[in-house]
Amino acid sequence: MRKRTTRILALTLCLLLALTGAAAASNETILSIDFVPITGSPFTADTLNGVSALYGSSEYDCTELVRRYYKTLYGVDVLFYDSGLRVKDNDTYWFEKTDTPAPGDVLYATGTARGKSYAHAALLKFLSDGGTRATLIEQNWSWNNQAAYEREIPWPSDCYTAYTLRCSSGVPTPKLQQADTVSDWAASLVAEAKTLGLTAEIPDGWQKAVTRERLAYLLVAADHVLTGNTAAITDACAEADSLGLLSAGSAKSAVTREAAAVALTRLIRLAGKTPDVDKTALELYPDADEISDWAREGVAVMTETGLMNGTEEGFEPAGTLTTEQAAALAVRICENPEPANVLLIAQSKTVVLSRGSLDAFDEIEQAAEASRARSAGELIATNSAVNAMIGLSHTNG
Repeated sequence: MRKRTTRILALTLCLLLALTGAAAASNETILSIDFVPITGSPFTADTLNGVSALYGSSEYDCTELVRRYYKTLYGVDVLFYDSGLRVKDNDTYWFEKTDTPAPGDVLYATGTARGKSYAHAALLKFLSDGGTRATLIEQNWSWNNQAAYEREIPWPSDCYTAYTLRCSSGVPTPKLQQADTVSDWAASLVAEAKTLGLTAEIPDGWQKAVTRERLAYLLVAADHVLTGNTAAITDACAEADSLGLLSAGSAKSAVTREAAAVALTRLIRLAGKTPDVDKTALELYPDADEISDWAREGVAVMTETGLMNGTEEGFEPAGTLTTEQAAALAVRICENPEPANVLLIAQSKTVVLSRGSLDAFDEIEQAAEASRARSAGELIATNSAVNAMIGLSHTNG
C-alpha cells in the first residue's frame, strides 16, 4: 500500500494509469490515494452500504459500480450523459446537482472536464476537513495490479460534479438499511463476544461488511481467549499477520467470504485442532469453480464444520460477511474450536437457524428425526453440530 500525498506524485500516477488504460486525468488533483493488491477476480476493494467496488475484470468499469449501487439500494437504472445523470424510464426519481454531497452521491466528471476522451464516475464515501476533502469509492482505478482505495480529492473539485438522487417525496430511502444495530438472531452471540472481549474495539457497524482491521481484532482476541493470553491488543492487524491468521493489507477494506474462511480455519488450527479437510464438500456450491485455489481448503473446512455455508447462489466467495456474522463465528470457535461436521444434503436453499430454533431440534440426534426434509433444505447433524451452525448462514441478518 502506497500513499501519494503530493500533487507531483499524483500527476505521475495519473500518467501511469493512463498508460494502462485506467481511469485517470491530468486535470485531476489527488490529495492522497492508497492501493490494495488485487488477489482475485472479482476482488473487493471497498464497500459502501453493502455494495462493493470490484476489480479483476474489464466488466468492472467505473459506471458499473454506480449503476449497481443505485439498482441495489433504490431499484433504479442510472444513465450517463455528457450533460449529467438521469434515471431511466422513471418519473418518480431524478438526479440533481449539489454542492454539498452526502455519502452515496455520485461524483461525475465528463471527458471534457477531465481533459480526456472518457468520463469517470465514483461514489462519495465521506467529506472531511470541513468539507474540503472528498474520499471516494470507485472502480477501474488501478496501478501495477493494485486497486485504488479511498482516493481523496479537493472539494469543491475542478472537474467533478456531484449528483444526488431525489424522488417525489424528497430524499429517497435506500432499500438496504445499514443500521447500527445487532440483528435479533445475533444479539446473544454479540453479547457473548463482548463478554469474551472479542469486540472491545468494535462499537458499531454490525450490519456492515467486516473490514480487515475488524476481522483481525476478532481473530487475535479469539486467539487470546483460546490460549489464555491476557496481553493487551495494541495493533490487531500486525498481530494477526504475525500469527499467520490474516495477511497485512488495507485496514478499511472489506474481507471476502473466502478470505474469512481461510483466516478462521487458521484460527482453529492455531488452537491446536485439526479439522478434517474434504474438498468434495465444495461440490455443494454451484459457484465452486469461482472459489480461489488458495481458499478452497479453508472453505471446505468451514463447510464441513458447519460454521459457514452458502445460499442457493452458492458460497459466494467474493461476497462479504457482516461484522455481526464474523463476531458470531469467532464466538463459536472460542466455544468449540473443533465443531462436529455437518452434511448438507440439499443445497437449493440455505438452512437458517437461530438460537430460538433449538427447541425444534431437540430430537435431531435421532437419525429418523435428523433425516426429515425441512423445506427445500435438509441437513443431517448431531446436536453439537446444530449449535455450531446457529446464526451463521450467509443469509442471516
